[in-house]
Amino acid sequence: MDDRVLIGQTDCHQLHRVAPTRKRSRAAKNVCGRDGFSILELLIVVGIISILVLLQLGAVHRVLGKVKNSARAEAIRQAALSREADAVHEGPIRTEPANVFECIEAFRQTMDTGKEKILVSEMLYVVRNGDEFRAYWNTMLNPNALYTPEYDGDTLLARDPEGNVFPLPALFGSHLDANQAHGLFPIAWDFLSSNLADNTSGELGSEVLYSDGHMEFVRYPGKFPAVAEVAELTRQFVLDLEQAQNAS
Repeated sequence: MDDRVLIGQTDCHQLHRVAPTRKRSRAAKNVCGRDGFSILELLIVVGIISILVLLQLGAVHRVLGKVKNSARAEAIRQAALSREADAVHEGPIRTEPANVFECIEAFRQTMDTGKEKILVSEMLYVVRNGDEFRAYWNTMLNPNALYTPEYDGDTLLARDPEGNVFPLPALFGSHLDANQAHGLFPIAWDFLSSNLADNTSGELGSEVLYSDGHMEFVRYPGKFPAVAEVAELTRQFVLDLEQAQNAS
């Protein structure tokens, strides 16, 4: 009798000792198995975070681009206003139209936006389209031109390579009020070459200042002056300058 009691008590004690061990084993299995992240789940989380970061970087890039474009636009506006102020100050003292040297200097001038230095092309005569620009370039910007500039008062009689004549009224000359009669046309823009390395904007397009004072970004190719004639002849203009500098 006593032996059976002792044996029963011993079995109960063994059961009590074994039961907690089983519970701990299940808990350990749950922690090490199902409750952790798999490699696939971690990759998905990392991918989502990367996409969110890229979206934020894109938004920041667009904001910085708008700030940069605004600074370039203001520099272009100031370039034209500065020349207009000089013309008003000179008044009737200056009666001759802008010469070749002045046109070349204005066509590739450096402006400081406060954040960077940019190249600006400013026109000294009214040029509305690619054909007129081609004649302007051949007469005033091309060192190999066969024609000597001719004038009719304040109007430049520009000739294209074929000899066709395009009358181009002067800008910011002695008759400032008369400029308004020429309608809407571009006055100045980001230096725009077919070779992106020549451009400080680094874009296929240009901030353009128009005769009514408003600024507009024109993508290339698009409307004048963001057209092939301007980009290609501007590239030729750069090559001619480099050749002249190397010769000297």
